[in-house]
Amino acid sequence: MDTLLEVDGLSKHYGGLAAVDDVTFSVTEGETLGIAGPNGAGKTTLFDLISGHVGATAGRVSFAGQEIQRLPIHRICRLGLSRTFQLPSVIDSQTVFANAVAGSHFGTAQKARFRWGYTPEVAERAHEALDFVGLSDKASTPAGPLPVFDKKRLMIGQALAARPRLLMLDEPAGGLTPPEVDSLVELIGAIRARGVTVILIEHVMRALTAVADRVLIMNQGRRLFEGTPAQMMADPEVARVYLGTSAGGDHAQS
Repeated sequence: MDTLLEVDGLSKHYGGLAAVDDVTFSVTEGETLGIAGPNGAGKTTLFDLISGHVGATAGRVSFAGQEIQRLPIHRICRLGLSRTFQLPSVIDSQTVFANAVAGSHFGTAQKARFRWGYTPEVAERAHEALDFVGLSDKASTPAGPLPVFDKKRLMIGQALAARPRLLMLDEPAGGLTPPEVDSLVELIGAIRARGVTVILIEHVMRALTAVADRVLIMNQGRRLFEGTPAQMMADPEVARVYLGTSAGGDHAQS
C-alpha cells in the first residue's frame, strides 16, 4: 500500500515547553493508526499540527505526496484530510442537516475556488453522510440539544461529508457508555471498509485495540512506542508510563 501521510521530525515549542518534540511516523493508505499516551503527552497538539490548526516550530508533514505544514486549514481539508475534536464541536443553533451541509462545503468534491451555496451535490453529500452515521431521522433536529453520542456521530458525519481520504478522530469514545462504544467501533469499522484511512487518539483501550492496526504511544511530546496493539500491551515501558498508571482510571476503560 502507498504511504498517505508522512510526519517527519515534527515539533511544536511554546517557549521552553516542547508540546510535540521531533515526532516521526507514517501511515499507509487504508490503515488505521491509534495514538495514545498520558494526559499532556502532546497527542491533540500533534493532530492540530497535522490538520493545520497550529503552525509547527520544525518538521514536515506530507499528505498524498504534498507538503501541507504551511497550508491553511481549508486547503488541507480540500486535499482530503478531515478531523473531529475531543469535545463535541457542532453548530448548536443549526439543524443536524445544516451541520452536515457545512462539512460538505469544504471537501474534496468542491472546486478550487470556494463559493458558498446550497447545491444538489452539496445536499447529496450531506444526506449520504447522515445516513451513514445513523442520523437521517434527526436531520431536521437542532444540533444543540443532541446527546453526546449523537453530537459525536454528527461531527463524524460532518467530516465524512467532505469525502476525506484520511479521517482523524480525537478521542471519539470519550464520555460514551459501553454500548455506545460498541456502536462507535462498528461505525469506525464501516468507515475503514470504505477505504478511508483513519488516525484516532483514544484512551478507551477496548476501542483502540479493536480498530487499530498499529498504535503510537506518546509521552512528554515524544514517541515512546510504535507497534501492534498486542505488542503495545506487552511492552514493559508502555505499561510503566501509561497502562500501569491507569489502573482503575480513564485509560483502563472497557
